[in-house]
Amino acid sequence: MNAKEMLDKAEKIIARQDVDRNLLLLFMNTARKAVMRDHDIPRFYSYLVNVPVTSGIVELFLPVSSGIIDTVPLKLKSVKVVEHDKGATKTVLTKFENYAAARQYYPDFTQTGDAQYYLELGTKIYILPVPTTGIINILGEVWPDDLIDDISSSDITTTEIPEAFIYLAVAEYFDYFDETDKGNYFRQKGAYIVDQYIKQINMQAANGVENAVKPYFGSSYVRSDY
Repeated sequence: MNAKEMLDKAEKIIARQDVDRNLLLLFMNTARKAVMRDHDIPRFYSYLVNVPVTSGIVELFLPVSSGIIDTVPLKLKSVKVVEHDKGATKTVLTKFENYAAARQYYPDFTQTGDAQYYLELGTKIYILPVPTTGIINILGEVWPDDLIDDISSSDITTTEIPEAFIYLAVAEYFDYFDETDKGNYFRQKGAYIVDQYIKQINMQAANGVENAVKPYFGSSYVRSDY
């Protein structure tokens, strides 16, 4: 389902002549981000290939001037896997738990070599040692781009559970106009769909069905083309 169809359905539920679609769209985008903020859903992960390192995008097999990645432009909510991809070989990096541990192993963060570790420090990711060849890929939770009122506007959140975000947007709309009983009713309906969706994913995982991003990862954090 696309964003325009979702807004059309939400507008029909509200059943008013003066529905403000821009306000409704704002509530829908807010609801999507709230669900992602409150839950960790593997199906919503994104696999980012050749992420920018320091001042520019790292080209395959060209030198990397430094090993710092700025996560802000990537819209990363959380990092799950950092991978050093040299074409023929791919290495999943080990995370340092804190700055002190990283400094103990690498007193000089500009030391070069084949990347083995990474450190998250604020909005930056430090790759250690600094790779001189290859590219860096990241599997993580990425905040979605805002939907727009258009048939071309969709992503995995609208494809997998569009009804949830329709109901949650409607709930916020009713709350805005002090119709809290209606708001609570539709919020419960939306939350129920999200909860059932997560339970289904967890059940599939328990039965051996992988829900990490495919085709990049065949099992958990191991790439299927290893």
